[in-house]
This record gives sequence, structure tokens and C-alpha cells, in this order.
Amino acid sequence: MKRWHFAHEASQERPECFAGAVNLLRRLAIEVLQEQPHLELPVFRKSVSTKAPLPSLMEIVECRPAQRGVLRWEERAGRDKPVAMLELAGGAQVRLFVEAGSSRGIRLAEFGEGSLLFTVPLPPDAVQLNDLASAKGYIAEVGVFEWHRLPDADPLIAETLQRLEQRAKALVRVREETEALHRIRSSWAPPQSVDETTLMPSQQPRPQDASPWTAWRKPRSSYIFYGLTDGSAWLLVQHVDGRSLLMPWPKTDEGWDEQLPARLGVPDPTLGGMVLSSEVNTMIYLRARAKTVQTSSDWADIVHAATPFR
Repeated sequence: MKRWHFAHEASQERPECFAGAVNLLRRLAIEVLQEQPHLELPVFRKSVSTKAPLPSLMEIVECRPAQRGVLRWEERAGRDKPVAMLELAGGAQVRLFVEAGSSRGIRLAEFGEGSLLFTVPLPPDAVQLNDLASAKGYIAEVGVFEWHRLPDADPLIAETLQRLEQRAKALVRVREETEALHRIRSSWAPPQSVDETTLMPSQQPRPQDASPWTAWRKPRSSYIFYGLTDGSAWLLVQHVDGRSLLMPWPKTDEGWDEQLPARLGVPDPTLGGMVLSSEVNTMIYLRARAKTVQTSSDWADIVHAATPFR
């Protein structure tokens, strides 16, 4: 195998020295591209993710651009200059760069238009560059296109990022609600048995829970009210046996159990609500569709928030 010899001969195209081989390979790569009747553009892929302090969510954006044609080829374009200007089917213009060897000397971020890079690594043996047909065959086989910016994908990237941020914010709200619910549960203790006749008026127990579910609701547990954008409303209520139920508001109408996805839980006709499979999944589902959300262990607060949905 013939090894590369490093020499300062950038103006020449001698295959036996490193600089000359790079120059020769780049020039031939441009010729190979010019000889193509139609350039097969690669699929554009970009990872889009949320940033801290939001939860980390990631999605891959894909776009398959179509080329309308080559507007022009540049003569004697320097290494850091575009060799051609392409036009996409949607009208966007893309600068085409060509680089040979493993080093990256092109700063594509400086260009505002779209940018596409065609790279060709040096062959393991300099002999492959001595013959024109062999050299061009090598370029056609190993040359790779790489998108650095595709204008047509910008709206899709922005839309994806906005959707991910909305999901991340919803997860934050659900997490906060879940943590608050867990704090309420962990702080609850059975009431002490006392002689109410010995208490001062200010120490008298508050009136009994006025909600329709007093008979089975877990004492001092929290309600979560969801008023949805479609006009319907639901209350998440804790059962004394530890189950979580979703109750339609203001009353159980016929067909209420068909308004929610079956994956959220199982209807309980006796209690008039849905026994939930997962509180968190239900919170995520409702929060994404909610116009109003109110969390409180005080029934009066819930009634006030729920009044517009009667």
C-alpha cells in the first residue's frame, strides 16, 4: 500500500502527496457531480429537543426535499466556497459545498441559505487516484451528501419544538399536581376522638363534607376539577379504599362512560364514575384538553370553579 506523504504543495494535484491528493480528489468530485443529470438529494434529519428547565423530550424531524435543478456552477470555487447553487422544488436555494479528506475547513453556519455538503474521504491507497476512471468510480461509491441546513424544514422544526414544549409544560403541571396530591395523602391522619361539648365555638368541627360523595370519599383528600374546552367537566375524587375515581360534573348523564377513552379506566355504575387505571395518565389526558383546573380539599372552592360548567 502506498502511504500519503505530507507536503506543502496545495497548488498542485499530485496523488503521491497529501495536499495534492486532496486537491485532485476535490476537483474530480466536482466533475462527478457535474456529470450527474440529476443529483439524488439525501433525506434531511434533525434532532429537535426541549431545553432545561423543561423536561427533556426529543423527536427526529425528517424531510425529503426534491431538487428542481442547478441554477449555476461556480468556476474555480475555493475550498471554503460553494461550488454550485441548487434550487429545490419549493423554490428554496441551497449552496452546495464539496470537501475532500477528513478535515472540515468549511464554516457552513455563515451562510443564510440552505447548505449541503458532499464529502469524499481519501482512499487508503494513492494508486486509486492515478487512473481517472478508478478515481471517479471511487468518488461515486464513497461520496456522501450531508445536510447542514434545509430551509424547507424550518417550519416543521419550529412546529415540532412548539409541540414538544407544550407536552413538556403539561408534564410539569401534572407532576406538580401529583406531588401536591401525594403530600395531601401523606399528611392525612385519622381524626382524634374528642368530646365536642368541651370545645370552644371556634374549635367546633367544620360542617360535614357537602359533596355528593361524602359516604365513600376519603376524608380530607383533595379534589381536582377539570373543566374541558368542549364544555364537559370532571372531578377526580379519592375513595376511602384507595381507589381514584373520575366523576362527571354536575351529574351522571346517560352515555357519560363513552366520553372518555377506555384506557383511562373502568366505569363503576354503583358509584357513578370511572375507576382509574392510572391517575397520572388521566391527568395528562385531561390537562391537555382543560380550560379550567382547580385543586382543593375544600368543596366550596371546587363548586366555585365548576359553576360555569353547570
